[in-house]
Amino acid sequence: MARTNRKTTGQWLIPVIFGLVYVCILGVFAVQTYFLVDWLFPEQNYFMKIVTVFSFDGVALLCALAEAFYSFRSRRAHQKVRVAWGVSFVGSCLCTAVWMILSASTKMDFPVPGWVLDWSYVIVTAVFITVIVLATFAAMGEWRALHPLLDYEDDEDEDLFDASQPKAIAAGPSNKFEDMDTGELAVASLKSNGQIKKKGGQAVNTPTN
Repeated sequence: MARTNRKTTGQWLIPVIFGLVYVCILGVFAVQTYFLVDWLFPEQNYFMKIVTVFSFDGVALLCALAEAFYSFRSRRAHQKVRVAWGVSFVGSCLCTAVWMILSASTKMDFPVPGWVLDWSYVIVTAVFITVIVLATFAAMGEWRALHPLLDYEDDEDEDLFDASQPKAIAAGPSNKFEDMDTGELAVASLKSNGQIKKKGGQAVNTPTN
């Protein structure tokens, strides 16, 4: 017995509530990320601060919105978006955790070691490049899925060139009955139907009911 889907208030209210909670969490994570990079990076380096917040929190939000509201045509593009979301969300969580630990256990009045600053630049740059590459290939995959047939102007020249070339015809019969005469075809048909059996070296016709 087929079940009928009954539309209730919870079917659309619960996803909306979870979506709002997720957006609020990402907002809190973005604030914590900015506090961390504002303390970590030099004051004049606004570019790295913006790139860090975008790569860790902005991309996580964009990928979540695409996952929730966009209908993907390409499975590979969908997987790339999920990978980009995972990379950005893990980075956002790590930044939030580091800032919460440092702000709770220290007064943040000590200078940043040079090796910490260098590795921070490396991590932020790697995450930024990774999400940009994944987003590019995901967009290309979706475009190919939406436009499977691409007509180029030089395709017409190639078709004309192929049409002007003689095509080789394969030698030999296309099937095993092509070279048979009428009598041989009749015998072969009876054999295939099981109406002729060999008995004592001679073919015997077996009548059918």
